[in-house]
Amino acid sequence: MSQAFAVKAISPSTTGSTPHVLGFSTPRGSAGDTLLEIWNASTNAGKKWHADKDGNTYQTGILQLNTTVTTGASAGDAVLGYGPAVRSVNNAGNGTLPLISAGTIGATADVVRINHTGASIVAVGTPGGVGGAAVGDLVIANAKALRAPVAAGTSTVALVSLDANDILRLGVTRAAASNAASFSATHYARLRDSAGNELFVPAMNAAW
Repeated sequence: MSQAFAVKAISPSTTGSTPHVLGFSTPRGSAGDTLLEIWNASTNAGKKWHADKDGNTYQTGILQLNTTVTTGASAGDAVLGYGPAVRSVNNAGNGTLPLISAGTIGATADVVRINHTGASIVAVGTPGGVGGAAVGDLVIANAKALRAPVAAGTSTVALVSLDANDILRLGVTRAAASNAASFSATHYARLRDSAGNELFVPAMNAAW
């Protein structure tokens, strides 16, 4: 299909060493200098994209990678096609590791996957080390917790953590008035099974 155009550059050569080149006889060197700009207007007030002198790129819209679907996305978002991942080069520099993607697990679609190939250890924050962890494990920093929001959404509760004394802590909270009197005004670990049965384990003291 032919389309009307204002500027068109077609090389007569198929030789790989003859690319289209945009260059400067004197290299751009000042802060803010750009190499190429795309405007949707007659002035730079309509600028939509540019590459600066250091090769950094900027755009005002949504970055689309292998997809044309942008429903729900906003300017500045990056949108990947379904399945492909944001990846990082591995330490050896001879391969890449998947960081995050959306895909299907079993029969369930639209699953957000972190490290979906299980090819590495996932660290949250900056743990002091990952010794003993295996590929596919999740490691959080010491004295940090896996947390969940309370029903009202006003705060979060620590579910599990390992403190500076290497003591494993399960979510600790203060008993509500509706609980047994022996638990009022004390701290405890509260465990509940799927049938609603509960086990209250009192803490040694309020600072535990």
